[in-house]
Amino acid sequence: MKSVQKGCDEMKKAIWPVFWALVGDFLILAVNFIPAVGKWTLTFMAFLPLLVGVLFFALGIALLVLTLKAKVAGLLRKFLIMTGAAPIAIPIGFVFLEAVPETIANCILYVVLLAFLTGIIGSIVLARRQPKEAIRSS
Repeated sequence: MKSVQKGCDEMKKAIWPVFWALVGDFLILAVNFIPAVGKWTLTFMAFLPLLVGVLFFALGIALLVLTLKAKVAGLLRKFLIMTGAAPIAIPIGFVFLEAVPETIANCILYVVLLAFLTGIIGSIVLARRQPKEAIRSS
């Protein structure tokens, strides 16, 4: 029983580095949409957007799995799940929304991005509100 609790605590400690890596990866992706930076990136490092996109998807899966296995409780769990599920929903959405009119597809993509940003902000606010001991041990 003690080893299960220890494993759960280790997963809770691993959530935050994955979370911050996901936030940093999102910022790199967002900067690539600035025209001057995006053109430079595609000219000199054509593989970078693909690499960052795949990393974004993989970090989303990792955050989702860690959040579910670590048994994080309360509203923080919901925000972390929302943050981890959005990067997974984006590429899946591109596949399924191919047959949908472009306006509807764009609206759905914006809702997913809004959910991702809401998850990030909510997770940061709740993590700052809780004492350090509650984040590490509960």
